[in-house]
Amino acid sequence: MTRSILSLFILLNFQFCILDNLFEDDDPGRKTVERTDNLYVLSEYLKNESVCQEPDSVRGVNRMCFRAGGSNMIYNLNTSSYISGTVQANTPLRCRCPEDGSDTVYSWYLYIPANASPEKELELVPNSYSSGIPETLDNYSAGEQFACMPTNCPSTRYYQVIEAVP
Repeated sequence: MTRSILSLFILLNFQFCILDNLFEDDDPGRKTVERTDNLYVLSEYLKNESVCQEPDSVRGVNRMCFRAGGSNMIYNLNTSSYISGTVQANTPLRCRCPEDGSDTVYSWYLYIPANASPEKELELVPNSYSSGIPETLDNYSAGEQFACMPTNCPSTRYYQVIEAVP
């Protein structure tokens, strides 16, 4: 989506530059200001796209932003219930969309508080941490933290953090 918006903006800007050159008027300074303004708008757009705008938000793959405050997203397969806070290491977990409870794939991230910022992307868990489709987080150690950040939910972009304990 972002690439298509950017491509459209660049294409329109290029088209306006061509039309400007075809119908030149006597004020060459006007075109310079307009082109500079368009470049400024483009640079601000790109800068804003590289940082999540919501407070306490984090970035996942493909620069997707997720807001804090997710609940009913981490599902414990042993107890068949949603959990939060802490979980015993190696408990099988699934990351689910809060709207409809659907299981997601590629939604488990290593949550390292120092890296959890609007500017940096969190890393997906290594393949060795999870199994199956839908993805089940089931091979991890005590002391690690994970973020459930479902990318294919219909309308929300929230994340929920869980910590593994002994």
